[in-house]
Amino acid sequence: MRMMTGLFGITTGFGTVLGAGLAAAQEGGALGRPVDGATGFQIAATELARDVHWLDHFVLVIITVITLFVTALLLYAAWRFNEKRNKVPATFTHNSPLEIAWTIVPIVILVFIGAFSLPVLFKQLEIPAADITIKVTGNQWYWSY
Repeated sequence: MRMMTGLFGITTGFGTVLGAGLAAAQEGGALGRPVDGATGFQIAATELARDVHWLDHFVLVIITVITLFVTALLLYAAWRFNEKRNKVPATFTHNSPLEIAWTIVPIVILVFIGAFSLPVLFKQLEIPAADITIKVTGNQWYWSY
């Protein structure tokens, strides 16, 4: 493989060093750099990123509550309606109030999540004015600036 040299190599090397230096200078070097043992998002640099992080955690709480509730219902049904405790099974086929409830409750939950997620989505449509614009083209083996 042929090594790239010349002006392109110098420019690429300078850009890499400059970018690494700027990233290390922000927030004591933690912004943009992986942290050992961390599993969440990187530190938010903009208000939009903070909103997206908050929305992610908010939806995670809702999903966790729903998952725990459904798991509890499954465990209760397995315990309450097993063959040892219930020798004669029930013969009913429909429970209209229950069917209406498990149709309406997910709709309400989705509308509730949508009420918080739509403002964040609309914020993402607003592209702020750039301080600097760099034209970058990705070629097969290198970047052109």
